Amino acid sequence: MQQTLDQQRQQTKTAAVVASVLWVLTTILGIFTIIYTRIVIFRTYIRFVPEGANALSLFNIIIVLVMASFFIAIVIGGVEYHRTRYGSPQSWRIFAIVLALEIGIVLLPLFL
Repeated sequence: MQQTLDQQRQQTKTAAVVASVLWVLTTILGIFTIIYTRIVIFRTYIRFVPEGANALSLFNIIIVLVMASFFIAIVIGGVEYHRTRYGSPQSWRIFAIVLALEIGIVLLPLFL
């Protein structure tokens, strides 16, 4: 009986470490997502408005502020969601969805 409790505690600690590492990796990937999405938006803007290249610095600031705000909200919301549903299948499903979306956004410039 004691051995089972010790195994459960060890599994809980391992799951907590794995979840923390995954959220850190998701956060880092989110930063790359902001960079690559900004590149996609710039490419599109330059293609359709070539004479508007002078406004790119202001456009850059606006894009980064909006995307960073969304990113911070998603990270905080994700951590709170995971904290309340720790160890449940819904928690791991959120990890999978977030990672799939971020990897898709990072790969998007390759296809445009």
